[in-house]
Amino acid sequence: MGIDDARVLILGLSFVVAGCGGDTIVVGGAGGSAGSGGAGGSGGAAVLSCDPTQPFANIARVPGVPDTSYDARPSDDGLSLLLDVFSTTANDTVMHRATRPAITDPFGTPAMVNIMGGVQRRTNGIVTFDGQTLLFQGFEAAGPIQIYAVSASVLEGGSELPTLLSLNGGAPNEAPYPSGDGSRIYFATSRAAGPYEIWTAVQQGSDYVSPEPLASINVATEDRFAPVVSRDGLTIYFASRVAGNVQIHVSIRRSADDPFGAGAPVPSLASSALFNIPTWLSADGCTLYFNSNRDGMFAIYSASLPPP
Repeated sequence: MGIDDARVLILGLSFVVAGCGGDTIVVGGAGGSAGSGGAGGSGGAAVLSCDPTQPFANIARVPGVPDTSYDARPSDDGLSLLLDVFSTTANDTVMHRATRPAITDPFGTPAMVNIMGGVQRRTNGIVTFDGQTLLFQGFEAAGPIQIYAVSASVLEGGSELPTLLSLNGGAPNEAPYPSGDGSRIYFATSRAAGPYEIWTAVQQGSDYVSPEPLASINVATEDRFAPVVSRDGLTIYFASRVAGNVQIHVSIRRSADDPFGAGAPVPSLASSALFNIPTWLSADGCTLYFNSNRDGMFAIYSASLPPP
C-alpha cells in the first residue's frame, strides 16, 4: 500500500500510519495552518515513480565529488551540483559548483562560487526551484550565521550583492531549503534558547518574512536541523541529533495545510557513523542526497527508493 492509498483510508481520522523508506511513520493529522509549514506545496497529486513503502537502496558516493565535501544540492537535470569544499584560496570551507556533460558522467572539478560583498563562509547553497534565486548561509564580521539570497546568475559569472533575509534573528540561522512553489523556505535555528529547531518563513517579494517554528516536529530533548522538503510539501526529511549521534528522520502529512508529525528514523539510511544528514530530494521524491561519514570520512552520498 502506498502513501496516497493510506491517506484515502484515513479520511476523518486524526493521523495515519504509512510506510516510507521501510519505516512506519506517523503522519500529522488535520487542522494545521501555514504556521505549521502549510501552504508550501506545489499543488496536485503526483504520480509515484518509486515505492515509498520500501527501504532506500543503491546507497553510494556521488561520483567525481572530492573527499571531505558536504551539503550537495544538484540541479534537477543532474548536470550541475552545488557543494561545500575546502578552498585553499579562501582558507575555509565555501560553496563550490561542479558540472558534468551527461547524467552518466562523474562531476568535474568543483570551482568556487564567487559572490560580491563581505559575507564569509558561504555554504549550504541551493537554488530555488524556479531557477531564479540562490539561497545560502554565511556571516559578516563576528556575527552569527545568517541566511542570504542573491540572483542565481552569480553561478554563471553574474555580479550582485547578496541580501540578508528578514527571517534572520540574533541566533544562528542555517540550512535554507525552499518549498516546491517558492512560497516559503524551511531552515534551522537556535533562536529559541534551546536545541536547534526547524522553522519556516513565507515569501514576500524577494524576501522571506514572518518566521515561526514547526512546533509539531521540534522536540525539547534533541537538535533537529537540515530540513529537506518534497516538492508537494507533504514529506520532510531532517537530521536529528541525540547525544552526538546524528541520523536522518522523516515525517509525512496528508496535505500542505496539516502539521507534520514528530517523525521517525529512516533505518535504511542509518549507519554506525555518527553523522547522516539530508541535503536534497529529487523532484519525484525518489532520490535523496545526504552527508555521511559512514566510510570514515565526510562525503556526499545518494540513495534511491525502488520503482513501484
